Amino acid sequence: MDFRFFHPENFFYLWLALLVAGFGTYAALAQRKAWRNFVTRNLYSRMTAGQSSRNLWTKILPPFCLILITFALADPRWGKTWKDVPQRGIEVVFALDVSRSMLAEDTPPNRLERAKQMIKDAVDQMAGDRVGLVVFSGEAKRQVPLTQHYHDFKQSLDEVNITDINRGGSNLALALKVSADAFLEKSGDHKAIVLITDGEDHESGPLEVAQQLHREHGIRVFTIGLGDQLQGSRIPTRSADNRTTYLQHDGQTVLSKMDGQLLSRIATETSGAFVPAGTRQVDMGAVYQRYISTVEQQEFESARVEEYTPRFQWFLTAAISLLALDTFLRARRPAKQQVDARRPRHPSDESTTAPSVNPQRPSSTTPDRPAKAVISASVLFAIAVATLGTSQTAKAGDDSVRQLAEQGRQALKDYHYDEAEQFFQQALAKDGNNHVLQFNKAVVHYRQDDLRAARDLFTAAVQSPDTSLQAKAHFNLGNCDLREALAIADDVPETAEKQARSALSHFRDAIAADPLDADARANIELAQRLIDQLIEKQKQQQDQQQQDQQQQDQQQQDQQQQDQQ
Repeated sequence: MDFRFFHPENFFYLWLALLVAGFGTYAALAQRKAWRNFVTRNLYSRMTAGQSSRNLWTKILPPFCLILITFALADPRWGKTWKDVPQRGIEVVFALDVSRSMLAEDTPPNRLERAKQMIKDAVDQMAGDRVGLVVFSGEAKRQVPLTQHYHDFKQSLDEVNITDINRGGSNLALALKVSADAFLEKSGDHKAIVLITDGEDHESGPLEVAQQLHREHGIRVFTIGLGDQLQGSRIPTRSADNRTTYLQHDGQTVLSKMDGQLLSRIATETSGAFVPAGTRQVDMGAVYQRYISTVEQQEFESARVEEYTPRFQWFLTAAISLLALDTFLRARRPAKQQVDARRPRHPSDESTTAPSVNPQRPSSTTPDRPAKAVISASVLFAIAVATLGTSQTAKAGDDSVRQLAEQGRQALKDYHYDEAEQFFQQALAKDGNNHVLQFNKAVVHYRQDDLRAARDLFTAAVQSPDTSLQAKAHFNLGNCDLREALAIADDVPETAEKQARSALSHFRDAIAADPLDADARANIELAQRLIDQLIEKQKQQQDQQQQDQQQQDQQQQDQQQQDQQ
C-alpha cells in the first residue's frame, strides 16, 4: 500500500506526548510517596483498593491521544482518487541563455547558475500558472513544454548546461520565436516570455521580433540582464590539460558585457519590464509578484489529477474518542463502595503539607489537587508571617521566634520531622500562645502518626481569632477523626461511626468559619457516606448475629428433642 505523510515535520510534536507521559509517571510516583508519608501502609492499601486499573488508564490515555493527534497533523494519506481541478492562471516561458558567455563569474558562481536559481525563485511563487523552458545560444530549442508540475520542471532546469546547444552566440530573436511557439493558447493576453541573458546580440533583430509577437499575439516580454555592464567579465574555458583558461580572440582576452540598452527596449516595447540584475542578488520571487503575475489570467481546461486520499480524520476521531473516555473515567462516580474498599481523597503535596485525611470529591478518579485543608506548609507559613505570626512576634520583640518557625518549616518540608518538632517546640517556648505555631507543630505530630498530640494542638489552634486558621484547624480535626474511623471501620464499626460523626461536626464547624470552603463541603458528603456504610455494616452484623443466634437456638431445640426421644 502506497502510504505517505504530507506534513512529516509535524512529528516534531511527539515530544509533547513524551513530556506528558514522563510528567504523569513522575506525578504518580511522587503522589505514591506523599501518600505513604501521609498514612500507614495498611491504610494506604485499603484506600487505593480497586483504583489501580482506572488510574492506569487515565495516565495512559492522554499521551496516547497526543500521539494520535500528532499523526493526524502529519497528514497521513493512502489510496488515490481522480479529481477534476479547475485551472486558472498565466502561461510563462523562460528563455534561458546557455551561450558560453553565461559562464562568466561576475555573478557567483556564474551567470548561468545564478539565472537558474532566479527561475526557481520565480516558480516558487506560482500557483496554477503554466511554466515552460526554452534554452538558446546560436540556436534555440524547447527544453520543457508548458506544465504545472513545478517539481519536474525544476529537475529539468537543474540539468541545463552550455552543451545543450552546439552552436555558439546569442540569437535572441530565435529564442523569442521558439518561446512564442511553446504557448498552448495562441490567442489571449495571458502569455509572458521571461528572457534571461547577458543581452549581447547585434545581428538577429530581437527588438523587431518582440514587437511583432506583442502586436499579433499579445505576448509580453520581461527581460533580466545578467553581468557587468561597464567592465565586463572574462569567460572561463578548459584547456587540453584540464586547466582553467579564459577565452581569447586574436590574442586578446574576451570580455563579456551586458547589453542593458537592448534588453530595456525589448521590455518597454512589449509592455513588459526590464530588471538590470547585473552582478547583484535579485529577489526573483518579488519580481514575479510585482511584474509578471500582473499579466491577465485565463481559464484553462480542468485538469484531472490523481490525488492521495487524506486519512487524518481516522486518527483525529480515535483521539477524540479516547479523550472522551478519559473524561468519563475521571468523572465517573463509583455506584457503591464498601467501607474496606473506599478511597478517601488524600490530596498529596510533595512539599510539606498540613495533615489532612481530606476525603476529596468522589467525582474524580485521578490524583486530586491539594485541598485547602491539606495546606502546603510553605503557604501556611507565608500566611502566618504576614498575619498572626508576624504581629505577635513583633509584640514580643523577639525575631528569634520567626527564625525558629522558618527553620521548622524547612525541616518539615524536607521530611525531617524530629528536627521540625524541636524548632517549633523552641518557638512555642518563647511564644506559647502563637496559634500558627501550634497548628504547624500539629502538622509534625500528624506526620509522625501521633494523632492525640496533633488533635490537642489543632484544638488549641481553633482558639485563634483568625477565622481562616479556625477553619483549617477544624478541618484537620475532622481529618484526624476520619482517619481513626477508617482505621477501625472493619473491627469496631460502632466506635468508627462515633469518630466519623465527630469528623462530620468538625467539617461543619470549618464551613461555619469559612462558608466558601468547598473542600469541607465535599468531605461532609464523604463523611456522611462513611457513616451510612458503617450503619449498614452494623445492621448486617446484627442481622448476622440474629441469624447465628437463631441457628444456635434451633440446634439446642433439636438437641433437646433428640435427648427426650
